[in-house]
Amino acid sequence: MWGACAVALLAPAVAMIFSSEVNWGPEDFTLAAILLGTIGIGYEMAVRASSSRAYLFACLLAIVGCVVLIAGNAAVGIVGNESNPMNQWFMLVPLSGLIGALWSRFEPAGMSRALVAMTTAQVLASVMVFVLSGAYTFVLMCVFAALWAWAAKLFSAAAAEHAASRAP
Repeated sequence: MWGACAVALLAPAVAMIFSSEVNWGPEDFTLAAILLGTIGIGYEMAVRASSSRAYLFACLLAIVGCVVLIAGNAAVGIVGNESNPMNQWFMLVPLSGLIGALWSRFEPAGMSRALVAMTTAQVLASVMVFVLSGAYTFVLMCVFAALWAWAAKLFSAAAAEHAASRAP
């Protein structure tokens, strides 16, 4: 996992050598390192929390989805450009998931509820942005809401596995 993160961080540096269209500064590499580090640390925590494949895949979906949402929002913005204040609504989605994950102590059933909360937050953020600015983010909302719902379903399956393994 860490090797993949390192390669992903080196890709823009290599691209800058061969193309003038890629022009990253130190702040871009710093943000990318933080986000890729989040993926690596998050996945390591998931591996230590459970051996369930459903749990691990759900964690990977949730973590990578959050990183893509945050990186896309920071790089180009979801509504207009990255400096549009309406984009802040979408930052509440990963925040709601983080709060839910911490609250549930990363237990599978609680993680499922946290991902349902993220799905709801994604829809509410899109509705709020539409109501306040008229920006239409329906397709993006559907993609991320489906991703969060899929991860919630996988966490629910991991919770059922966990309960079955504890049954006498």
